[in-house]
Amino acid sequence: MFVVRNSKNADLATIEAARTRAITVEQTWVEAAMAAAEARVSFMTKYPGAFKTASHQKHIKAAVDNLNSARAGKREIQIQNKKITEARAIAQRKATTR
Repeated sequence: MFVVRNSKNADLATIEAARTRAITVEQTWVEAAMAAAEARVSFMTKYPGAFKTASHQKHIKAAVDNLNSARAGKREIQIQNKKITEARAIAQRKATTR
């Protein structure tokens, strides 16, 4: 059982663990989005005549959407990493002031 004064540290540890898991999932999403965009662009450059149809613009839009999704995921990873760093700094300052 935790003593009351340790419960806040336990909460910080739980939050940090959740953020770390979220970052791992987000990194997987970024990699998948980048791979999808790269595959579409690779296909479009390898077979340029394949897209002389209306679907050409749809494939370009899908590639752009994949890249935008990857960029958003990358930003979220940076935000979560910053929050983890800040939470560790706060916990460390509190630990040293006791």
